[in-house]
Amino acid sequence: MVSMAETGSEEVIKGNVKNHVKVGGWSQQRYERRRDNELHKYAQEIVDALAKIGCSEEINHILMVGSKETLQAIHESMPHELRDKVVEKAIDLSKGDASVNKDIMDLFVKKS
Repeated sequence: MVSMAETGSEEVIKGNVKNHVKVGGWSQQRYERRRDNELHKYAQEIVDALAKIGCSEEINHILMVGSKETLQAIHESMPHELRDKVVEKAIDLSKGDASVNKDIMDLFVKKS
């Protein structure tokens, strides 16, 4: 959380979302359902954490970066009062922390 350009508390939420499996046959749909369920749980955890912060702090903007699929799942799980505050950018997370941090700062500067 950033307030007046100073960083505040930080909370890490790690999901257990697996990559798509290229296994064919009867099991494919089951793997995809499990993955979709894990993605939905992860998105709901993030939304719950944001709602908790929103109860104790005033939130003006929510900056989110991540994979397009994850951002979509989070966006769908959000209530409208939070959804209207979101500024998001789909990025390739495999580029490393420096690239992710740069994308976050670009969004922060753009929205400030």
